[in-house]
Order: sequence, then C-alpha cells, then structure tokens
Amino acid sequence: MFRLFAKLLLASLFGLILYAGSSTQVVSASPTTEPANVSVIVYGFLRFRALSREKGPAPFYADEMKLLDQPAQRVRIVLFWSLGGAWNYLDELYSWETPGLQGYYQSPEYYFSQPVQIAVRFELSDSRVQIRNPGNNNYSYFIDEYIGGNLSGVVRYDRTFGSYFENQFEYNLGQAFYLFDLTARDGYNFLQNQVAWNDDRRLAINFPKKCLDVPMETTDCYRWGDIIAQTPGELFIQTPRSASYPDGVLHEYGHFVLAKYISDWSVINACASQLYNHDPLVLSSQTCAYSEGWSNFFQAALQSDTDILGWEIESLEFSSNIDNVTYWNGEQNELTVAAVWKDIFDASNETDDRMTDGLNGYNKGIWYFLTNANHNNSFDEFEADWAVQRGNDCTLALIKRRYRIFDISPCKTHLPIILR
Repeated sequence: MFRLFAKLLLASLFGLILYAGSSTQVVSASPTTEPANVSVIVYGFLRFRALSREKGPAPFYADEMKLLDQPAQRVRIVLFWSLGGAWNYLDELYSWETPGLQGYYQSPEYYFSQPVQIAVRFELSDSRVQIRNPGNNNYSYFIDEYIGGNLSGVVRYDRTFGSYFENQFEYNLGQAFYLFDLTARDGYNFLQNQVAWNDDRRLAINFPKKCLDVPMETTDCYRWGDIIAQTPGELFIQTPRSASYPDGVLHEYGHFVLAKYISDWSVINACASQLYNHDPLVLSSQTCAYSEGWSNFFQAALQSDTDILGWEIESLEFSSNIDNVTYWNGEQNELTVAAVWKDIFDASNETDDRMTDGLNGYNKGIWYFLTNANHNNSFDEFEADWAVQRGNDCTLALIKRRYRIFDISPCKTHLPIILR
C-alpha cells in the first residue's frame, strides 16, 4: 500500500489526477513463479469532436451548425497486455460522468513480473446503449489503439475522437460518439431526472445504416431489429450527417422510450394507415399523431427548445398555419399534439396556458398517462384519462383549443375561453 500511496503522491505533484480509492489487481504476466515486481496504472481523459446541426426557423429551415468538443462519458474501455506475443485481456473500465471529471478514466494498479505492452479498445457500449458497427451488427462500434511497450508505473493516455471535416474516418467516429452521448446520457438522464426512469433494456443503434436499405431512402427510423422475427426495436441512423441532428436522433429515441409502455408493435405500426409516411403539416391518424407527437415533444422538452420541428409554437405564424392544416382536427396532427404537451410541460405560460406541469406533475401528468393508465394510443384516450384523474376544469381545454383540438366532453370553468 505504501508503494501505491507513493505513486499517487508523485503523480499529484506533477499535476496528474488519480483517484485515491483505486483498488489493486494482481495480474500474472507469466505462468512461472517470477515475482510480480512491476506495477502499472493507466489513466487519462477522453473527449470527442463532432458537428451538431439544428434546422433553423420554418419555413426556410436553414441549418444552424455548432462545433462540439466535449468529454466522452460512459465509454467502455477494455485493456489488454502482452509480453511481445499474444494479447491477453486485462480489465474493463468506463469513463466517468462525475462533475469536474467528465470523460476521466483510471485503472486499478496491476502487477507484472516485468514491463509490458498495453493496448486499449474504446467501445461505444454500456448497459443503456450499444452503437453497432455497420460491418457486423453483433459487435459494438469500437477502435483499438496501442498505448506503448516496456511500460511500468503511471501511464497517461488521453484521446480526442472525431473531426469537423466531413467524409473522413475521424469525422464518422466523432458522430458515432455524439450519437452515444445523446442517447446513453442526454436521453436517459433526462428521464431519470424527471421521473426516476430505470430501464433495463439496452438500445441498439445501427450506424451508419439505412432503415430498410431501399433506393432513395432518406429517413432514420425505429423498427424491429429483425423485421421477420420481430426482435426488439432498434434505431437505424443512416449517415454521419443525419447523426448530427439531435432533434432527429432524440425523436427516434423517444420512440424507443414509448415502446416500453405501449409495445414495439404499436409504435412501429402507428402510421401504418399512412403507409408509414407522416408529415407535421398534414393530418394523419390519431395513433400516428400520438406516437410521432410524443417523440416531437420529447426531443423539444429535453433540449428546452422553444420550437418544434422549426416552428415557434408561440408565434402567430404557427397559429395561422395550424388553422389551415387541422380544421379543428388537431388530435390527428403530430405537431399540434406535441405543442399541447409542450405547453403542459414548460414554465412559459400565456393567457391560454396556465400549466407548468413538468413531465409528471402531481405524479399524474404526461408521463403517468403515457405509462401507467390505459397505455393510450391516441390523444382522445389521453384526454379522457386526464379528465378522470385530474378533473375537467378547462386548464387542459384552454391549451387544446389553442391548437384546434375539440373537447371530447364539456369542461367547467368560470374563466373566459380565449382563442387566438
């Protein structure tokens, strides 16, 4: 223990960050009885660079682009050792999410009989998400790198993945890391913070890979991993460019979330009556508007967006477009359904929006009716459950009417109904 303490003290004097609670692991580098008198600790920081795009305001949608450079967290790190022959498995770690030490990793102290070679595999896989290699869907997206030979003592290995220059390997790699970060961290942590979500499923994201691999295909999707066998649902992100749009990626992740409660079948076939096509500015079916509306709302709420799919839902321009599209059938439009939930969720209240409910206000909010009530498949069903559980006092009706959704039952209020 004194040797370990001395190494940690020496490292700290040189500005290195090592976790003092690190355990010790003895690894035999040889089947002989040679004394294990060489130790190795491997640590470092992981980061990634990627492009993030957001569509600008409707109707022109000019892209707004950001250059990201941020910690790579929750990354699986597999260490290997060798004495010059075959490589042997040593250990696996995960990069940290700890505030102030995001992207940091540190191994225990390993003992060998002599200095060794160390290699590492960085893998985009954890208990929540697996980014799948397009060449073989059974393997995670990974990169192998050689740290060095004749190593002993404290070894630092930092790595920044990704590039801002498109059509290069490092660019594709950075977008894969961005995909992982958006889903394994942003998507999951948002639900964990809002509703104490604890999901035991692991989402497979196939990247880059088309949804159906047919000519002229341009969309990402959530579908069964094997369509014939109907294996659990997976995400298909077709290109590194489509991976740069967090709105789209988190929209698809929203389908994965909802499928846990209403089934993969209900989510995947929600728009079947439209031959699986849907458009935010046209009417569809209630099941399609409900499923797609949830995913539109989910990505906007998570990112604290003031817009949904480029439309500023508080604007008069949006209201006039809704008038032209829905004709008081807003429950059949994915954009209006999303806008209703966004008004329920957010703290920005207007004359006809008096709710700041979060995702699950009073423990009987949006999340409750999506997951615990009757596992609704339409906004009418959602509204009926809301009236029973929360009362029919017109707080929801005021918001619905703003987006041209009729009441399925009269509400009771002493306040004037204001339409815009």
